[in-house]
Amino acid sequence: MVFEITKMGEGPDPWGGYRAGFSGKYTLTRKDFGIDYDLGPSSTTVELTLGIEGIRKK
Repeated sequence: MVFEITKMGEGPDPWGGYRAGFSGKYTLTRKDFGIDYDLGPSSTTVELTLGIEGIRKK
């Protein structure tokens, strides 16, 4: 599974550190993971949202 990631921003934080934020989305098909029982047509896919915040080590 590969997420397309977008850099949201970066810069100094109020505590003297430096942070960067990233966000990504991925839509998976439940059937691809062996979940094939019927939950209705609107539940054949699942959208995952990933948010990451990194703090630079000194």
